[in-house]
Amino acid sequence: ASSARSDTLGWSSDLPGVIGQQLLQRPFGRCRSHHSVTARSLMPWIALSLLVLGALAGFTTLETRRLETRFPPIGTFAEVSGVRLHYSVAGPESHNGPPVVLLHGASTSLLDFHASLLPPLAERYRVIAMDRPGHGYSERGQSDDADWPDPAAQARLLHGLLQQLAVERPLLVGHSWAGAVIVSRPDRSIRP
Repeated sequence: ASSARSDTLGWSSDLPGVIGQQLLQRPFGRCRSHHSVTARSLMPWIALSLLVLGALAGFTTLETRRLETRFPPIGTFAEVSGVRLHYSVAGPESHNGPPVVLLHGASTSLLDFHASLLPPLAERYRVIAMDRPGHGYSERGQSDDADWPDPAAQARLLHGLLQQLAVERPLLVGHSWAGAVIVSRPDRSIRP
């Protein structure tokens, strides 16, 4: 006989204790149908999971190649500090104004500028648009480099690219998140 009290509906006030005792009486590692969980019984699930992950990786690779074929890079590549950067240059090389550098925000690419600001600006100025690291056709950098999303690290890469292109005292235009990259620039002679 149980020493647990019953309320008016007949429920035991010691229900958690009763459930705990029942769980303790069951052998560990067994489910309701009393089949033990073994590595062998998990193998089909593990194999299925690996198959699904492999299929998703294959799909991602094929889709990336399809999109890269459909939308090829429109600019040039330069390597800066071991990171391959994609950029485009438009407009006259000789003019009275400073070169204009366009840097896109989060989740976009230099293509946004080619569809908006770059054509009218290129009529009067030398315009350089760069895919930020990890966007468009620019590489993210080393996978073990935790600095890659850091605006200051991206500003150093931008500065390195501008040095390679012999661009001096450009006018920097940053959209959205790129504003943080511009104010983090290592060379204060570059105008924001």
